[in-house]
Amino acid sequence: MHLLFITLYREDLLDEVLSGLVEMEITGATVLDGTPMERILSEDVPIFAGLLPAGTGRSSAIVAPVKDRSLLDPLIRLFRESGVDFTRPGVGRLFLLPVDFRLGPESGEPP
Repeated sequence: MHLLFITLYREDLLDEVLSGLVEMEITGATVLDGTPMERILSEDVPIFAGLLPAGTGRSSAIVAPVKDRSLLDPLIRLFRESGVDFTRPGVGRLFLLPVDFRLGPESGEPP
């Protein structure tokens, strides 16, 4: 089992990301709304105000369990086909992390 972690900087691409996950039968994801660190530092910490770009308004973190690593390449291809290309600046980041322990229901089961 793996944990897919996506930091998405463009809110307009969230629907495409979630649709791609569903199409690849990756369910049980959690979406967290956030504020980029650069924005907080540039607006709230005076010493950084002139050093960092203000950044965009919001970001999303998507966390989902992935049973099989072989889903990653087709998922990335699907994202690119739908306009979500993580190799382009300003889109976001995607990580796949191995999970060595899990406690709780299988993916997709209600909480």
